[in-house]
Amino acid sequence: MMMPKLFLGLSFVLLGYSVVGAVNFARASSKRIIRERQQKQQDGMQHLRRENQPDGAEYLADILELEEEEDPYDDLKDDSTHTSRKLEDYDDDEYDDDGEEYEEDTDPVFLESAQAKDLLDANVISTATLTPLMEQLGVEDVDVLIVGAGAAGLNAGYNLANSSRSFVMIEASERIGGRVDPRHIEIWNGQLRTLEQGAGWISGGKLSTPGNIGNPLADLANETDVKLRGHNQDFEYQFFDNAGVRKENEEWFEDCTKTAIFDQVIREGEEMSRLCVQNMSTSMLKHKKDTFCRRLQDIDWKDISVEYLFRETFDFDNRGCPGAGRWDPKSDDTGVARAIESLLFDLMMGDTTKVAHAKSRPVKTYDLWGNTERLTVDPRGFILLLKKLASKYLKGTKKLTQSRKLFDFVVEDDRVRLNTKLVKVFSGLDEGGSVLALVCDTRYILEDGIRLFPCRNGIQHYRFIKANDLLSTISVGVWGKSLELDNDKVSLAEGVNLAPRFYPALTSTTAETQGGFTYHKMGLYTKIAIAFEEKFWPENEYFLSAASDGDFLGDFAPLWQNLDRPELWPDSKLLLCLTSGPRARDINSNLSDEETVEQLLGVLSQMFPEQIKDYYGRDHLTMDDAYDYFVTNWHVDPLFWGSFSLMNVGIKKDDWPAITGELQYGETTGIEESHILISGEHTCTNFKAFYHGALLAGERSAHMLMGKADPSHICDEFPGSDSMLV
Repeated sequence: MMMPKLFLGLSFVLLGYSVVGAVNFARASSKRIIRERQQKQQDGMQHLRRENQPDGAEYLADILELEEEEDPYDDLKDDSTHTSRKLEDYDDDEYDDDGEEYEEDTDPVFLESAQAKDLLDANVISTATLTPLMEQLGVEDVDVLIVGAGAAGLNAGYNLANSSRSFVMIEASERIGGRVDPRHIEIWNGQLRTLEQGAGWISGGKLSTPGNIGNPLADLANETDVKLRGHNQDFEYQFFDNAGVRKENEEWFEDCTKTAIFDQVIREGEEMSRLCVQNMSTSMLKHKKDTFCRRLQDIDWKDISVEYLFRETFDFDNRGCPGAGRWDPKSDDTGVARAIESLLFDLMMGDTTKVAHAKSRPVKTYDLWGNTERLTVDPRGFILLLKKLASKYLKGTKKLTQSRKLFDFVVEDDRVRLNTKLVKVFSGLDEGGSVLALVCDTRYILEDGIRLFPCRNGIQHYRFIKANDLLSTISVGVWGKSLELDNDKVSLAEGVNLAPRFYPALTSTTAETQGGFTYHKMGLYTKIAIAFEEKFWPENEYFLSAASDGDFLGDFAPLWQNLDRPELWPDSKLLLCLTSGPRARDINSNLSDEETVEQLLGVLSQMFPEQIKDYYGRDHLTMDDAYDYFVTNWHVDPLFWGSFSLMNVGIKKDDWPAITGELQYGETTGIEESHILISGEHTCTNFKAFYHGALLAGERSAHMLMGKADPSHICDEFPGSDSMLV
């Protein structure tokens, strides 16, 4: 069975403004239990001082020809990318740069001072009122200020580097990469394996050629020695119903779970809508299309959900699928139909078919660049591709091993300011149209498995940057959070670690801009990786489960991937559970990591009771059987507030493009040009939610800043884009 497009979520841009208060705002979770046998921490590891890159690349030598006793991950054990659950919650105020303890910063919180509140939260702000504070904090003048060192920011910098425009790039965290974030997990023999919390797949493998634009991720992979695994086009998976019973010899199952169904639904819907818009005669339409056209007349564009297209354009009557006909999975109390729907739709869009607009999941990546899917299985992680991009124009240290010349790179460039967070942006303060940005130094906190980067307390950690233009690559989730804070009239001090703020407030932007921020929400894709000491599951790569609990009918733990395969991480005894939408939000918001894993162990116990009994002498798993694990927390990560962009039902046509290009304020503000340019994957219409969409958006934004705006840029133009739904 071919299912190449299942992993859109794994390619999300694949994108924290928070302190402990922010976590309490977003989730209530208990601290994880730390077992003694998993507290084998090396000296210096406890402070979790992360670098952009593991020290040394010697561990990569001869990675493809390792002796059995060699471990290519050995040197990673000093790199706190290995934030497995065995590591204590951490606040870096306890340590200096050498890992030595020092007293916590006891300075008063600057933003809570009367001086800051009076000046920064005022309804009317001018250069004159800010001048005393600017003189006190200091002002750095730059040409372009790039906010965010993810794919969009790094590619914007690359395109600006050889132009007449200069830049400074700030990043709130301690690393480049954004939603590319490798995570190390310890396996049964004490070795480490690198898994991706965010983007890890290259979707569409066509390379660029003269006159033809290929997938920029594929191009970067072609320039490096990154180890990729091609997607198995002929794999099979096992299916388990909501009682954990394996379903065999069900002919309908293969028919109902073909990934091609999704594309067929979208393509048929677009084709029919195009014919409807062109008002072609009904004699040229089949009856079903004619019916669809008449129904389209009674529904607003904004209300066309994936569920609507699925129900109205695809005929399930002869397929014998559960929930067939009108496709109402809730009518199937076995959970089977909902599990299939979760597999086909939710896991690709990051939410349910009722919520997602029909254009929330573009298929043009595959139309243009083919159906190939490749997964990163490299100890250095998917971040290697962005390091390659950075190495082309940023100063740094290139690392090559002697035997295989394997590439690695550490950014060491004054133009890239890590641990520097955007606090507030001021537009329209002077006639020249420059932008004034208040930024702060951040510190690293690990709280309940979430890496947080709050501003440091003292006034000495704040400063201004004045820029001719500001290029923002923050996620649409962060934009939405900022608008929410404005609507709720939350002070700068109270919301500083939830999202950056703007003056004039985002409530002063045009209605279309606000609509764009409101209805471009964030899809959510949560991964739960569990390492075991015994392998009790079969060799299939995937297991589909209709497990149900509470409000979750068939989407409780829908998809499992067996990572212990020769082409992946052999002899790792690793399983990965993938979930999305409401279930993923529930995990991030209401459960601790331990509670989440404990629930999933119950699902596995139902699926493999006999095998578990053979290995463990009992038919169920306990927390002691989970050697190590991690749970991704994108939904409550204040640097992103989600995994990737998603257009929700309710968005209007005018709202869709409103968050592309320059931030537009309303007429009452008197600001004709904000000099704030919005970029990121959510602005790349044809490749939303893809990491290559972020790269292309950064390129397009740089061209705009250089005065080379191209209306036919690949983000915006594509053959056949006259469809009503495009």
